[in-house]
Amino acid sequence: MTQGFCLEIAVTSDLGINRPNYTARFKFCQFEMKPIHFSPFEGDLIALGGLVFWVLAYALMVRRGFRDKSFGMPVTALCVNLAWEVIFLFSSGTPLKFRIGIGSYLALDLVVLYTCLRFGRADYPSPLMQRYFNTWIAFIFGLALVAVSAFKQAFADTYGGISATFTTLLLSTQLVALLVRRNGVSGQSFYIGLCVLVGDAFGWVMNYVAQDGPQPNIPIPWVNAANFCILTCNVLYLVLYFQICRRDGLNPLRRL
Repeated sequence: MTQGFCLEIAVTSDLGINRPNYTARFKFCQFEMKPIHFSPFEGDLIALGGLVFWVLAYALMVRRGFRDKSFGMPVTALCVNLAWEVIFLFSSGTPLKFRIGIGSYLALDLVVLYTCLRFGRADYPSPLMQRYFNTWIAFIFGLALVAVSAFKQAFADTYGGISATFTTLLLSTQLVALLVRRNGVSGQSFYIGLCVLVGDAFGWVMNYVAQDGPQPNIPIPWVNAANFCILTCNVLYLVLYFQICRRDGLNPLRRL
């Protein structure tokens, strides 16, 4: 069920004497969806689905990172993810069941960070980056802490649903950029992309769960637009991954 309004605009063209006038009518409609309601069991089931697929995605990034002597998450997205996880894990407003999930993410992201610190210099041939690589990561993480903290306060993002959409959008776009920049599949796999895609789909629905319950201020129009872009980038990642594997003579389904 929806509620809304429509605005109709008529534009008439005057073509001069002895010529008929033409009128074009444009109709703009805006609808407001009624909130979708979820039972506590449904909400927990959706949250569990997102947790499972994101934990799998991080675990596969760790596995692929050690096997390829690389790292699976772009540096900026990794730092922002870590900042988000630290802030909301230790936030007094975060419920216990959310802390368990965020703690799982943080534990795996710290291992991803280790692979980044251990193998990351090889990804950046610039002498300046080689010298200040660790300092650069610490600097980005510090900026991310400030930005996520300010965002949490400015938008009353008690449970992190709004800021999580930003961090997910950043990660999805940067994973595509990482494939393009490396021009190879080092640190990546089809199953990483698939788990990210499914995890993001659950995350989209989780925003509706949060709006129906603990965080009613979540801006659903933003959530819909951002998640459409996120899932589009997820699909693009998989397409690029398959194309690069085909070019390099690799079986994309055998790289776990």
